[in-house]
Amino acid sequence: MKKKIAILAMAGLFFTLSCNDDFLTEGNPTAASVSNSFNTPAEADQAIIAIYAALQGNDMYAREYWWVHDLLSDELLSGGAILEARRAIILNYNHDASNELVNTVWRGIYRIIHRSNLAINTLPQKETSLGEGQLEQALVDKLTAEARFMRGWMYFELASLWGNVPFTTTSLSTVSGVPLAESVDVIYDQVYSDLDSAIAFLPSKAEDPSGRATSAAAQAMKARVLLFQGRYEEARPLLQDIINSGEYRLVDEYVDNHREENELNDESLFEVQFSSAAGNGDQWSGNGDGLKEVGWRGQEYSPVDWHNTVPSDQLLNAYEDGDPRYDYNFLEYGETYGGGDSVFTAASIAQGTTERTVHWFKYGNLYKRLNELFNSGINMRVIRYADVLLMMAEVELEAGNLTEAVGYINQVRARPSVAMPPIAATSADAVFEALVRERQVELASEQVRYRDVRRWLNNGKLTENPIAVDIPGGISSTYDFLPIPQTEIDNNPALGADGQNQ
Repeated sequence: MKKKIAILAMAGLFFTLSCNDDFLTEGNPTAASVSNSFNTPAEADQAIIAIYAALQGNDMYAREYWWVHDLLSDELLSGGAILEARRAIILNYNHDASNELVNTVWRGIYRIIHRSNLAINTLPQKETSLGEGQLEQALVDKLTAEARFMRGWMYFELASLWGNVPFTTTSLSTVSGVPLAESVDVIYDQVYSDLDSAIAFLPSKAEDPSGRATSAAAQAMKARVLLFQGRYEEARPLLQDIINSGEYRLVDEYVDNHREENELNDESLFEVQFSSAAGNGDQWSGNGDGLKEVGWRGQEYSPVDWHNTVPSDQLLNAYEDGDPRYDYNFLEYGETYGGGDSVFTAASIAQGTTERTVHWFKYGNLYKRLNELFNSGINMRVIRYADVLLMMAEVELEAGNLTEAVGYINQVRARPSVAMPPIAATSADAVFEALVRERQVELASEQVRYRDVRRWLNNGKLTENPIAVDIPGGISSTYDFLPIPQTEIDNNPALGADGQNQ
């Protein structure tokens, strides 16, 4: 049975009001505050659960986070004229600082950083001040490490997508604003510091199989950051340690990584967890407030539901003939869906384009039911072992070890349900081309493609941007980074009118 992280409606500090004027004047001595919160193991744990809850919000993994990554990549096209303007604008690289979708994800990321800062700055003080037997150091170390994993991850999101951004590691108590970091390098230094602390104090998956952050998840995240910066050899020991741990393997069935059954399996390093049984019935709630635990990925992408997007030709053409991952990830006319009860035809499509015969199937519920109904309990996979193996292949390729690089790629291709023929170590260019294709087809719509292309361009591995192929007029250098939201510039006194990062 899927283990779920309990969700508490906790955004930080709550205040209670009374209609009694004297009471209002004196204040409420029992209102939640830092001084009277987090004083027991259960309360301390709630501070961390609030961070996980924010990951499930509509401004993060329930809905908008993956939209931004996928739209910026070359993995999808509009499913028709129904694609919302704020999404279509990003797809065509016409977005600016006013785009509400980008702004929404920005807020979701900073919500997680805020909650992480509160835990990181409060829990160690509580362990010291409460006395022996209340908050043990080992518990505080573990909980703080979870918060630092989240903060490090979120600052990587900001630095890699936006560049230099407002930066703080303290718990905010005023509205004076937060300035940009002195440089983006300061942010990356904090990312590495946070992830190093997480690696040191988080448990292994064997010690905590609940789906909360583990040491291996932090190692893989740090390796991802290092590869983004072209620091390949520094990533090697992190990836090798995961491989040597024996805790992870490629599961036999590829689809087990994108369906509700067999979640938190042996391939999973970290997932954002959802449950169709834990919703509150309100499809529009959940902006980080912990009110529901269902995702919208299927609702948005499913051809028989909103059908807002279809897979791009670039993505479809990356699959080799006979690659079963094509059928696992996409649905074509004439195939069955809904547990085999219905045949998929143009008439099955609820709205949008019907002339394209290939549609999204991955991360949806059409393998077992006829529609999504705003109620998907499918976990979103953040890091899995296949990604670890392919990152290690890239490290070996960079070191000139073609045989070793090909060996890791072929492990992914040899998964029993995939069983694609092995590639040969013919030349560095050929192996790199195979690696690029393997990451594209294996990790399709898992929010890695955009950053893969960005880092390969930045590190000189690609000379042309494949994402620009379908963008009218190409991609301007203006979009090396997303623009800081105009609302942030307007409302953050520490930025000022010239606080844009472009």
